[in-house]
Amino acid sequence: MFFFEDYAIENHNFFSLIELVDQNFPVHFHRAAELIWVEKGTISVSIEQENWQLKKGECIFVFPNQMHEIIFIEQARLQILVFSPELIGSFFTKYKGYVPENPILRLEKPFPVSKIDSYYYQKSFLYGVCDKLVTNSSLIKVEYSAQTKAVQSLISYVDEHYMEAITLKIAAANIKYDYFYLSKLFKKVTTYRFNDYLNQYRISQACYQLRGTQKSISEIAMDCGYQNMRTFNRNFQNIIACTPLQFRNKG
Repeated sequence: MFFFEDYAIENHNFFSLIELVDQNFPVHFHRAAELIWVEKGTISVSIEQENWQLKKGECIFVFPNQMHEIIFIEQARLQILVFSPELIGSFFTKYKGYVPENPILRLEKPFPVSKIDSYYYQKSFLYGVCDKLVTNSSLIKVEYSAQTKAVQSLISYVDEHYMEAITLKIAAANIKYDYFYLSKLFKKVTTYRFNDYLNQYRISQACYQLRGTQKSISEIAMDCGYQNMRTFNRNFQNIIACTPLQFRNKG
């Protein structure tokens, strides 16, 4: 599915184009690299607690394993390209352990949908983006702290177990961190309380299934960790501002 799966761990030629419309996406990270291009509107992207605002025609380059979040400021439509770093292996080998000081690029045209299946065009396009990046920004050495690694472990646990009845205490015990330490740290790093994040995550997964599958709403609720339809509907409306059926009917 979407952003949270272990993209490109086994498939070194992974290259997927996703469209996102007026839907925030909570803090996440993955092994793949990601390009987020704004077709219309305005969004804010948070990368490792630094916020960047993007307008129409702007693109942001998210490196592998960077925690990031997408927030819609006004009505917006995005194209999101997720790809394995091996597709531009010489670039990521050279800059392993580095991140761009300024990850924002200007791309006047959308991603090449008509040529997306061409392996050589994929590499050509991505290397062209890399050239723009190193021309317009310096790359700086980064080392992830023990705190960042702890939060990444918790996010990974949610990714793998969100469909189950999990709590922060259960997660903390399984990833071997102190519950109180992890609770405070997660709020500090992500600005979310754990339960709020878990609900954001589950509802984001539900949105994907509502638009991408023919499953019933009750099946989707169960798939996303909700045993109670009333709770699912309430959380969905609080986060998306419409009912699951209204969301599906919007297409």
